[in-house]
Amino acid sequence: SRLMDTHHPTLNDALMVGTVHHRYHYRFQSYLQPEDFGKYYDDKGVFLGGLKDSGVRLLYRPYPAAYESTEVEKVRGFYPKVGLAQEGSLVGWMQRAKIVVIDHPSTSWVEAMAIDVPCVFFWDHDVFLLRPAVDERLERLRSAGILFRDPARAAEKVREVFDNPHKWWHSDEVQEIRRDFLGTFGLAGRDWMSQWLDEFKAASRRAKSGLSG
Repeated sequence: SRLMDTHHPTLNDALMVGTVHHRYHYRFQSYLQPEDFGKYYDDKGVFLGGLKDSGVRLLYRPYPAAYESTEVEKVRGFYPKVGLAQEGSLVGWMQRAKIVVIDHPSTSWVEAMAIDVPCVFFWDHDVFLLRPAVDERLERLRSAGILFRDPARAAEKVREVFDNPHKWWHSDEVQEIRRDFLGTFGLAGRDWMSQWLDEFKAASRRAKSGLSG
């Protein structure tokens, strides 16, 4: 709730948020597995290649855990002029960035939507599997040019809006889709405590009613 609408851009940079994972398989999950990382970096390379010679100033936020020690080296191989956003919190960088790019679905993409920073997301939908109940809202994100399956298309979008991302992001269509998404997957507000109290009271009443019955 403290993140809601806290975007105050002071940087003229796009911020790309990456991820890494353990080198060896240790559990089954709908997320990156060791055998997926080749495709993951290929997609990252396609995206970054699409920004070369575009005038887009880019910062890269490496994953804080050193599961993959060559992450930064690989990114610089794709985009030699990239800067690094290593110090401080990711939230702090997203609050100041001109636009945020995230290539995986995790906590940061919901935080970015709550902050209300212009966002472009892309990932391999066959690797990052989400439950069917999310499909409708993901399709709305795709229709608004926020979410992409194809990293090349995501790069096109960043190039298209980079000079003035707020004009696109604060359009009525995009903001309505953003609010709809957060209403289900990132519900927040200044009255969050009273909402939680109301839920606890309602649950308590239901429990007492069940016991008395």
